[in-house]
Amino acid sequence: TDVDGSSWLIASFPEDKEIIDYLNTEEKGQPTILEAQGDSYTDFERISAFTGLPTVAGWWVHEWLWRGSSDIIGKRIPEVVILYESDDLNKTNNIIDKYQIKYVVVSRMEREKYPNLNEDKFNRIGKLVFKSSNGLGALYQIK
Repeated sequence: TDVDGSSWLIASFPEDKEIIDYLNTEEKGQPTILEAQGDSYTDFERISAFTGLPTVAGWWVHEWLWRGSSDIIGKRIPEVVILYESDDLNKTNNIIDKYQIKYVVVSRMEREKYPNLNEDKFNRIGKLVFKSSNGLGALYQIK
C-alpha cells in the first residue's frame, strides 16, 4: 500500500495541500520560498517540507543544531517578520534579493504568526499565481 504523509493536510490545512500540489506540479526548479517560520515539531514549514523547496528560515532548534549555532537562524527570523509585516518596499525587496525568493506563501499559518501581515505588498512586488479553493491560501510569485 502507498503511504501518503501529507494526507493530514487535507483535513487540517487543505489550502496548503493545494499550494503544495501546485508547486510540485508547476515548479521544476529549486527556487526559495517564503513561508511562516516556527518551532520544531509544529505545522510550520509544511510547504517546504512537502515540496523539497528551500525556505528562508526553518524550525528554530533544528536550524540551530544543524549549524552548531543559533546565529544564522537568529538573524533570519526577524527578516521573515519584516518580509511579512513591513510596509517598506525597499527593505522588503533587499531581503527578497538577498535570499533570491521566488514565491511567497500567505495562508492560515502566516496570518496567525504575523498579525500585521501586509498581503497587499505582494501584489505590488509580485503577482498572485495561485489561490486555494477555500480562499484561505495564496501563492505570490515575485517579479
